[in-house]
Amino acid sequence: MSGQGGNWAGRIADVRAWNRVVVPAEAADLAERAAVRAGRWQLDEASGGASPEEGGGQPLKLGGDAKIRRDDQSCDPAMDPECGPGDPAMVGEGELLLDGDGDFAATGAPVVDTGDSFSLAAHVRIDPAAADRTMTVLSLPGEHNDLATLRYTPQRQIWELTLAHEDRAGAETTTLKADNSWASPGDPHHLAVVYDDGADEVLLYVDGTPMARAPFHHAWRAEAGLQVGRATTADGRSEYLHGAVDDVHAYAGVLSEQDVVRLGVSI
Repeated sequence: MSGQGGNWAGRIADVRAWNRVVVPAEAADLAERAAVRAGRWQLDEASGGASPEEGGGQPLKLGGDAKIRRDDQSCDPAMDPECGPGDPAMVGEGELLLDGDGDFAATGAPVVDTGDSFSLAAHVRIDPAAADRTMTVLSLPGEHNDLATLRYTPQRQIWELTLAHEDRAGAETTTLKADNSWASPGDPHHLAVVYDDGADEVLLYVDGTPMARAPFHHAWRAEAGLQVGRATTADGRSEYLHGAVDDVHAYAGVLSEQDVVRLGVSI
């Protein structure tokens, strides 16, 4: 036999070599790739119309009338009718406020490769005045469709995750519903989405508990930036969130249940 052949068709990552024997316990650990943080937006401050990423990565650019409200921010009730102590920030010293009328925040480019395993997490509080609307918390858009849309649905007041099988309008979808968890308006909730490419499975966590899981074999690369507070629909951008979002995380890889719980109590 001469030359080279047997070319691999697929993806290869995290190649390593040792000059010794790898013991079974090490091999088992290597089979489980640790999730790597791709972004954390604490949403405690904003400058130049954007809230920074903790490690200096892509900021979340604020759109519409979106703003960061800090717990220590003073204001004049005579000038601002919404001025007052309000609810404390869900995490840290501030949070992102969205009024449901075109407000959002977004990165300029993708933050995770959605063709591989990824995880997203955020704290959210729905304004009770908007409890009758469908509203999106996070979405990962492609050119024609969102790969993933994490939303609040008013019919039963639950959290729902929809994943599109293709980047085209009208594509078949897989939907997970957190049927046994009330998305109580006015209360803070911690949500997480975990897609495991190796297991072809997606999980939806609510307040640290896996509330729904489903097979998913149709991952594709979302080519636009992470969206906070809106979704892509047949009519363009819609499902604008009326409420607050805080401490958004994005990971390359699979977060464990313990990891999700830890993020839910982060300060």
